[in-house]
Amino acid sequence: MTDPTAAIFTPEQTPPEENHRDRPTPEQNPAQNPAQQQLDRAKESLQQTLYRYRRQDNPELQTALEGDLNSIETLLRKLERFVVRIAVFGMVSRGKSAVLNGLMGDAVLETGPLNGVTRVARSLEWELRGEGDGQPLRVELVDTPGLDEIAGEGRAAIAWDVADGADLILFVVAGDITPVEAQALRELRAVHKPLILVFNKIDLYPEAEHGAIADRLKALMPLGASEERESSEESEDNLPNWQPTLPVDDVVLVAAEPAPLKVREEWPDGRVAYSWESPPPDVEHLKSAIRTIVEREGELLLAFNALFQARLKERAIAQKTTTHLETGAENNGWQIIQIKAVLVTLSPVIGLDLIGGLIADLWLIKKLANLYGLPLTDYRSWELWRSLAVSVGGLAIVETLSAIAITDQSFTISLGLALLQGFCAAWGSQNVSKATRNHLEKGCTWTDNGSDSVARNLLDTAVEGTLLYRWRSQLLDHINQPEENSDTTERNED
Repeated sequence: MTDPTAAIFTPEQTPPEENHRDRPTPEQNPAQNPAQQQLDRAKESLQQTLYRYRRQDNPELQTALEGDLNSIETLLRKLERFVVRIAVFGMVSRGKSAVLNGLMGDAVLETGPLNGVTRVARSLEWELRGEGDGQPLRVELVDTPGLDEIAGEGRAAIAWDVADGADLILFVVAGDITPVEAQALRELRAVHKPLILVFNKIDLYPEAEHGAIADRLKALMPLGASEERESSEESEDNLPNWQPTLPVDDVVLVAAEPAPLKVREEWPDGRVAYSWESPPPDVEHLKSAIRTIVEREGELLLAFNALFQARLKERAIAQKTTTHLETGAENNGWQIIQIKAVLVTLSPVIGLDLIGGLIADLWLIKKLANLYGLPLTDYRSWELWRSLAVSVGGLAIVETLSAIAITDQSFTISLGLALLQGFCAAWGSQNVSKATRNHLEKGCTWTDNGSDSVARNLLDTAVEGTLLYRWRSQLLDHINQPEENSDTTERNED
């Protein structure tokens, strides 16, 4: 039977708080494990992000940022509740809802022979029992519409939104992996979440072939994702055909809703009757796989996924902030640029021009950071220094050539060269202004306790054998080059 506390709610809603036993707090457990420390640091990072941007005293800007700030606050609540979100994907009629019913232990979700039974993303709160007398693990199971629904573009969009917010993804297949399913797996891999391939309806294959099917699937997983690499020597005539590579982390065979079996009944009086009985769901291997992941690295996955989503939201906040305050910032910046241009034009001393120009550019950078309310960080700071070098270097070249060109002391020539120097000074500062805005937008997540800094530290401390350790190099490349993540950012903003 299903736990009586189980409840159905949409992913946008926060499930009601229950009287569950929470994990020990740092005060209750001084000898805190490293994973819990990373989880606490992620909470602190999100709290500081909310504090920084909610201090804005501009009502219009606060209204523009409210949606992103609320999303970060939702991520923080998820960390505080310590709930692992597992999303189930797949094409129609693969048995996604049946798999969730099997995990829950009761027919909570509707299933049926018609395509498209699941029309909206629905969530279930599930308590996964730990090994032995272990504390129950709080899990949110999310059922999604089929990814290949006819006229179901809106449903597919819902599915991808759910994937972004999930900590673990189950992808359900039931036979041959079609090109559409293979493409969906590759796209889901792009959200950088643990992905388990669930082969449902295994009861339709002879039991003697189950091991061969599992071996074939695991042999097609990426190197390092499975230790089982030996191909089966059994006959492959009746086995499904597979794509050359499966971008998944594990493969589990289940029979979520086994086909009814015909049972012969013999009575004492000689009568023989036949009936149909449905075997119980066989999902224990899937429960075990989920339990292993959650117990081994649940804190780290929760922390990293929250930070990964928060960084996208904070970057969107920074872009909205600079756009909203652009006019005022440009006016203030232009005043500094004008002062620099006039001083350079009037000053006859090259060294004084260069020192004064550098001071003006540094003043401009600091002023823009204060006006936008965004932090200056070390992230790609060389781009900012390069703009300063171009500004000062360009001015130095122009002034040196001007000094060489002034030979007849002509007033007209001297005036023209002085104006050229002023124009060069203004041009250099304009480039510094653009580089500063770009730096503030990209570097806002790289403060000492920013989401990207904490996420990078989490990956640096990942233990060998965990999923995060396996992906560490790829994820580090991803967070170190945010300008290449436009597709993900746009999907989160839509």
